Amino acid sequence: MKLQIRELENGKIRLTGWANIANQDSKILTDSDGSQFREQVTNEAWEEAIRENDDIKLLINHDWNKVVDSTKENLRLTVDTVGLRYDVETDCDELIRAAKSNKLTGTSFGFRSLKSDTETCRDGIPRIIQDKIRVSEISILIAPKQPAYNTKVECRDVENIEYEVRDSKSDIQVDIKDTEQEEKREEVSQLELDKYKAFITIQKLKADM
Repeated sequence: MKLQIRELENGKIRLTGWANIANQDSKILTDSDGSQFREQVTNEAWEEAIRENDDIKLLINHDWNKVVDSTKENLRLTVDTVGLRYDVETDCDELIRAAKSNKLTGTSFGFRSLKSDTETCRDGIPRIIQDKIRVSEISILIAPKQPAYNTKVECRDVENIEYEVRDSKSDIQVDIKDTEQEEKREEVSQLELDKYKAFITIQKLKADM
């Protein structure tokens, strides 16, 4: 999945990407009891989840103390032919710093299963099809937080309600100027220019002698 970050003229950044690919098997996941399974979330499940919860949060690392935005504000969630797509503009310093330093590691979403069916794949591993879910949050993962790609992870929200998360590695594309690096380059360029000017001055003095 792709996470794209672009710097805007107003000083904010725009994050776009997919938190989940719908109607497609996940990698093999491992439950808390060690059993393995694959999972799919249907497009209909995503559409209903967005419709029934108008306050889905955008978090950093599933941390409810780091709420970046929500669907009540600027976070836009839509379901397209790929899956669950998110789009948000933010001035969150932590996300900007992480993007500049290449510390973004993936994306994730948190949910509770309300209705599911189970079938068996050809290799004998169960496939859980999520037909109805309640989505509580979308997370951008920043190092040292690493995506738990193949593990069923459980979290608790601000009301201490348990929910599951699914992490995904993202193809991250960053289009942000690193201000510190730009300033350093400008300083180096100015230093080189000053040295050149000094060299020319010395050469002129030598020529006049």
